[in-house]
Amino acid sequence: MTHSALRFLVIVLLLLAVPAASGASDQLGKVAFSTSCSASVQADFDRAVALLHSFWLDAAGKAFAAVAQADAGCAMAHWGTAMVKL
Repeated sequence: MTHSALRFLVIVLLLLAVPAASGASDQLGKVAFSTSCSASVQADFDRAVALLHSFWLDAAGKAFAAVAQADAGCAMAHWGTAMVKL
């Protein structure tokens, strides 16, 4: 097997081993980040923070946007959106 073929095989195997963001929730761990946001969005906010800390930036940005949409007064959702863009 040539070097480039072996390298290609390793890259393909690594990409297959990485779960999709929607299926990663069981691998994110637990986050408890208290905020003044409404209780109805707290679990979604915690998941967004877990996504952020796991470098699932696209999924985290969407999750923070959904929290901001559901609770317009949740300033921390806007903080999360800003953190994704850093």
